[in-house]
Amino acid sequence: MREDYDIIVIGAGPAAGVFTAMADSSLSILKIDGSREGGKPCGGLLAPQTVKALKDIGLTVPEEVRVSPEVRYIRTMDIGTGRERDYPRNYVNVDRERFDRWLNTLHGENTYELKGSAFEISEKNGLYYVKARLGCGNEVTFTARYVIGADGAGGITRRYLYKDDTIKRFVALQEWYRLNEKDSGFACVFHTPTSPSCSWIFTKEDRIAFGGAFEGKGSKEAFSEQKRILTERYGYDFSEKLSYEGCQVMRPFRKKDIRAGENGIFLIGEAAGLISPVTFEGISFAVRSGAALAKAFTKADIRETYENAVEPLREEIMRKKKRWPFMYRRFLRNLVLMSGYGAVRK
Repeated sequence: MREDYDIIVIGAGPAAGVFTAMADSSLSILKIDGSREGGKPCGGLLAPQTVKALKDIGLTVPEEVRVSPEVRYIRTMDIGTGRERDYPRNYVNVDRERFDRWLNTLHGENTYELKGSAFEISEKNGLYYVKARLGCGNEVTFTARYVIGADGAGGITRRYLYKDDTIKRFVALQEWYRLNEKDSGFACVFHTPTSPSCSWIFTKEDRIAFGGAFEGKGSKEAFSEQKRILTERYGYDFSEKLSYEGCQVMRPFRKKDIRAGENGIFLIGEAAGLISPVTFEGISFAVRSGAALAKAFTKADIRETYENAVEPLREEIMRKKKRWPFMYRRFLRNLVLMSGYGAVRK
């Protein structure tokens, strides 16, 4: 494998996959995939805007990445008050690992993939040096004119650029269990005493997952308490655990939380802060930002072109933030649940 490239992409999620799929074939690209076995906490539910974003760049979600059951509605549960409502939703249920793998097979022959963990970035004389640790423990240094951070909330790229970064971060925890048929379905769970954020339940074929976003301190205890309530009060069966996942997740609340990068380093997807502050939906932003940066690399002024493309996404996230009080302020949330506005009528 060569050691010098035009671009080094750190990360191999949807943002990286779309960027390398759309990038000009004349560019030599190294993609460093630091993902671990088992993936990351994610519902793997593609919102309509994600499907549209893929369609806009000529991609259709293949059948082999789709899983059952289909999503017709999502139950909103406040387990503090016991109030529940079902809300109609039209999401595409996918296996997240297969979805990412599909996107990352679409790149051209001038893109190279490396399984390893990037742990250091430096710059000298207009070149960026990225150190990566391979699975065997060996360390290798690669150089490039540009670096793209697609390494999410806990990655090194944003930390390297912004030492003063104050974007809010949560700890996302998720466990997979063998499915008990009566538990099949999808839910968004709220419990203010244990988390200022939300949790989720979703089904994929013969498995069910429970996960949530929590404050860093006491996150495991909060997760366990919610699981206890769901088991004792609602009868969920979380006895046969299959796997466990954890990572950081961002919640952008200010325009300055969403950053496109500096100089020869660009940020896409959640690394840029492009994620809904309300639902933590990020795949649609990953797709759009990855495609926008690939297009920007065909222009004379890459930086300005990409900054202009990120601005509408930044505005969209700020509009989404206006819904936050109605989901996360307990009083307002329960007014909405009591009213039944927008819910399925039974």
